[in-house]
Amino acid sequence: MIVRLVLRSTALIVFAAASLQAQRGTIRGRVLEEGTDRPIQHTQVGIVGSTGGAVADGEGRYQITSVVPGQVTVRVVRIGYAGQSKTVTVAAGQTVEVDFTLASVAMKLNPI
Repeated sequence: MIVRLVLRSTALIVFAAASLQAQRGTIRGRVLEEGTDRPIQHTQVGIVGSTGGAVADGEGRYQITSVVPGQVTVRVVRIGYAGQSKTVTVAAGQTVEVDFTLASVAMKLNPI
């Protein structure tokens, strides 16, 4: 009897976790350099107001999973480039493509 209860509880937890995951969306895309269309690696890509985010790989690609459905703002930042934000709508179980093209900016360093 106890074994059945434990098995049912475990099955319910697994099912609930899978259902929650299915109710989330994904954001993916590329980060490229303006004028050259070269990928910008190591770019920080995040969702404003949440802890969700990713880092662009060597091809400038990123992917953020488990995004709560609704309207979100995606922000990218990288030293040496102007940051950029885009607002998109994420649907449950869907993937939204969001590409960024960043302009390089001159950095001014303070004297020591």
